[in-house]
Amino acid sequence: MWILHTRDGGRVWQPLAELDVRALWFVNERVGFAVGNYSSVFRTTDGGATWTPCDGLARAIARPEGLPDAILTFTHAQFLDEQRGWVAGNFVGRGIVRPGGVFATSDSGTTW
Repeated sequence: MWILHTRDGGRVWQPLAELDVRALWFVNERVGFAVGNYSSVFRTTDGGATWTPCDGLARAIARPEGLPDAILTFTHAQFLDEQRGWVAGNFVGRGIVRPGGVFATSDSGTTW
């Protein structure tokens, strides 16, 4: 899935990055977060030219009982500033969807 960018109010769109994401949230022109499948959370500090995974969250999440192969898909992200924000999503597995929760960070996604 491509993240697209425009500089002219939406008349022309350019590919910016190819990430498997479901939601984006930019706190300013340079810093933004992207969330998606497989517990993925990414951070950019250069307006989206490059994206760095925030791996601490994926390691901290326990799979729900009875769904050991469930995939946590984040579908929402919201940040107050470059440091503080939240992501939310659901576990999906074998035709079942279960709430995954809301996770908060206060250090730009290093810990959750």
